[in-house]
Amino acid sequence: MALCLPDTQDDSPEIPISLTRVGVTGVKKLIQLERKDKRPIILVPTFDAFVDLPNDQKGVHMSRSPEAISEVLDSVTLDKSMEVEYICAEIVNKMMTKHEYARRVEISMITDYMFMKESPVTKNKTQEMAKLIAKAVGIRENGEIKIRKSIGAELIGMTVCPCAQESVKESNKTELLKFLDEETIEKVLDTVTFA
Repeated sequence: MALCLPDTQDDSPEIPISLTRVGVTGVKKLIQLERKDKRPIILVPTFDAFVDLPNDQKGVHMSRSPEAISEVLDSVTLDKSMEVEYICAEIVNKMMTKHEYARRVEISMITDYMFMKESPVTKNKTQEMAKLIAKAVGIRENGEIKIRKSIGAELIGMTVCPCAQESVKESNKTELLKFLDEETIEKVLDTVTFA
């Protein structure tokens, strides 16, 4: 005989307090995005999903959020042309359906993204890594759902603005004064390339 646990999320709480963000974090999934005439992009993103909890409800149905993520990603395998920010928007839409009490739903996705880059000098191709970040937020107002989505990237780069160049040069000049005379330092600084 199977043990049946009570489902208490819909009960009224003893202390009626609303919460703005209740959810799950660290849900890892696999996504394959097809591209025309190119190799597919394989991603292993981590999802964080949150809903708000009204003050008349004891808890959220926590399993519904990972379930919504899985259902949307299963449909992506059928329509592989979908972009990641739209995937997040679809997950929000699905979560709004599953969490009918929620007025606000939020999903965020972060994944490593590998891409090829050609060196400007040697023309050698190298692999570069970036973090791809996508997010969608859904708001339910007057029975209508509005979804805002965003996408971004986090890259490693080099600052080459004139102010940074001058700061590095002055810093190096101060250090070099400990070992060299002013004339030699000027020759060195005029010869060395700074970022």
